[in-house]
Amino acid sequence: MSHLRAVVFDLDDTLMPEMSAVEAAFHASCASAYPSDPILAASLVGRVQARARELWRSAPTHAYCRRVGISSWEGLWGEFGGRAGPSRLLRAWQPQYRGLAWRLALADMGAGDPELAAGLGRTFARAVRARLEPYPGAVAAVRAARGRWRVGLLTNGESSIQREKIAAAGFRDEFDAVLVSGDIDTGKPAAAPFRQILGQLGTRATDTVMVGNSLASDVLGAQRIGMRAVWYGHATADGVQARPDGIVSDLSAMQDSLERL
Repeated sequence: MSHLRAVVFDLDDTLMPEMSAVEAAFHASCASAYPSDPILAASLVGRVQARARELWRSAPTHAYCRRVGISSWEGLWGEFGGRAGPSRLLRAWQPQYRGLAWRLALADMGAGDPELAAGLGRTFARAVRARLEPYPGAVAAVRAARGRWRVGLLTNGESSIQREKIAAAGFRDEFDAVLVSGDIDTGKPAAAPFRQILGQLGTRATDTVMVGNSLASDVLGAQRIGMRAVWYGHATADGVQARPDGIVSDLSAMQDSLERL
């Protein structure tokens, strides 16, 4: 690629699994409640996810969570350590949310046991943290890119949660610049996060490429401000109309894809 100076990576479901890891954590946790009945365990998964979504919509900071990209399942395991007002509100509300989500889900199953609910909440948080790891080849792909260009990370979410993921997956020292949407109160696909990471990298939109799994947030968001974008295409398009500048399905092929753009 001519005049390329920097590559910006997304985090969740690009460099490390999110949805598959969270699903596995839900199933492992609920199986501990019904170790001999996989049907009931699977039913509890559905109930706690539904109850969590329902309660999350009533969060005192729901609009903020939607804006920066904080999910209901992150509220069930993550720690909100930010100093901004919304993070403080979430931190105060979170114990009530976690406990109630599991208690209501168990009540739906006919098992209203507060101690079991509290234990499942702790089990789920441990199960998620045990799965905070990079995709095979992800660290190598970032290092290979850094050997040629400046490298940034741009991810939606609450700052302390995303930075915990970054550290746990082994990416703490791998980027020249890191920006979490919670740091600036605005998430992708808005233009502000892209412009902010460009400023941190000291590059222009025209000489920087975005790599991510979301056509809507990563590809279209980057292209709207003049960046090029590579879709890490293990996800479905979900009806989003976009024309990425490149598509890769294997991180080991990332370097070649960037060179060919």
